[in-house]
Amino acid sequence: MFTSLNRILRIFPERSAALSAWNWPRGMHTKIARVKKVDTRTHQLLDEHGRTRFFRGVNVVFKRPPWHPVLDRFDAVTSFAEEDARLLSSLNINSIRLGVHWAGVEPTRGEYSSTYIAAIRQIVQTCARYGIYVLLEFHQDVLAPQFRGHGVPDWFVNEDWLSGWKKWLRFPVPNRFIPARRDADGMPLEDDCKGLTWYLLYFTYAVADAFGRLYNNHDGLLDAFAGYWQHVVEEFKTEANILGYEIMNEPWPGNHWKNPLLLLPGYASGTTLHTMHTHVAQGIRRADPNAIIYFEGATWDVTTKAPCVPGGIEYADRSVLSYHFYRPPQRTDIDTYMKRRKADAVKLGGCGLFMTEWEMWYGNGSDKRFQEMWDTVTAADRHHQNWMGWAYKSFAQGKGSTDGSLFDDETGNRRRQFEELWSRTFPTAVSGNVITMKFERDTGRFELAFEFKASVKEPTEIGISAEIWYPQGYRVEITPVGVALWHGDARTIVLDIDRSTANGTQINVVIERQ
Repeated sequence: MFTSLNRILRIFPERSAALSAWNWPRGMHTKIARVKKVDTRTHQLLDEHGRTRFFRGVNVVFKRPPWHPVLDRFDAVTSFAEEDARLLSSLNINSIRLGVHWAGVEPTRGEYSSTYIAAIRQIVQTCARYGIYVLLEFHQDVLAPQFRGHGVPDWFVNEDWLSGWKKWLRFPVPNRFIPARRDADGMPLEDDCKGLTWYLLYFTYAVADAFGRLYNNHDGLLDAFAGYWQHVVEEFKTEANILGYEIMNEPWPGNHWKNPLLLLPGYASGTTLHTMHTHVAQGIRRADPNAIIYFEGATWDVTTKAPCVPGGIEYADRSVLSYHFYRPPQRTDIDTYMKRRKADAVKLGGCGLFMTEWEMWYGNGSDKRFQEMWDTVTAADRHHQNWMGWAYKSFAQGKGSTDGSLFDDETGNRRRQFEELWSRTFPTAVSGNVITMKFERDTGRFELAFEFKASVKEPTEIGISAEIWYPQGYRVEITPVGVALWHGDARTIVLDIDRSTANGTQINVVIERQ
């Protein structure tokens, strides 16, 4: 045990158990460790060394051509360049959810764009240099440009689907009494769509019909969707910082005009969505049998009714139930909702959980709004949940969008409220199972308790942002005395556990300001 040195740390904290602002080492980067599977007992992600991993992240989704952010220069609204990754790392963000649009990958049916894949790869590899993991996801909102949405390629929708008398059901009926006129490319005219609320467009007949056709594999569309995902996985499976693949963002349950039961909470998760997820998962696993697949129900689900994870219970250790938290459509508090999601994970055989979106945009910037954000991230700590907030920037929505968070779109200045929210101290890699973790907003004090796994040889790592939360330095206290040594810099504190420590020993860590 490291008894003698820990006594020194306790006697002379200002010299050895503390790290002051004037002596922060720079450039200590921990190596990317591939996330390998889910612990089906704890529902936590494990890396290749067996450590429990935690992630705090932001969404990076560009919702119009070229379907990826600006890459070669920094911009407060539209970029994801080197400076963006460096900044996120400095704010203790260790993951992003990156939109990989089908429209970008396969602009012509059966032909995949190497140019688009190269752009996405550039983002992934830039993130890796700064210790940031990437969840690749197919992002859609209202599915297609023919519906004033995005996600699928232009070739996906066929106007002849609704012909004869059904042409009177074309978009945006019944949200408008008559169908919109079309331009030469088959897209609805702006003048005919003014005043429409985007999320209510899901209730139009044409949108519901298109989702239904996808899930029913009309014209091989579901096969094509699985093929798109298989291609993406083939391209990125060797990148060590890939967290996994999220099949579809906020999937609509299908053609609710033909089957209104699809609008019931949980119903689609056991029927149409389960069929779709399973079909796509087969394509992904052809490319990589060990891929971690994320799947999501309808946004208003209270609990899942899926019979198993996509592909069957044997894939529970390579599956993650992703969920979003917005009010509305959710009506309950965050603690209750997370408890329900944890119950879902148990029912599904022990799969993982990840809150891949939650309401983190600036909005009106009120104190009440930021308190709600702090309540959400604090609950995530209590329930040991990973999260990625919506969103890092306004991106394709442009200046003035409420989607952005960190930057004021007009001035380009960073908002201090988000710097503080994102940079909270948390454990990024734990050599055991977490019992509790807690961060105090008023003082910057962080507490971690975990049960040590003697089989794990790599150290525990705690992510910090010293400039924001510990500007005069920090102190670290570890008990039992002598169980570990630590070293750190302005970004990471590393705990080396004494190898003679018994399996199952509870280790407690406290980090405080100088």
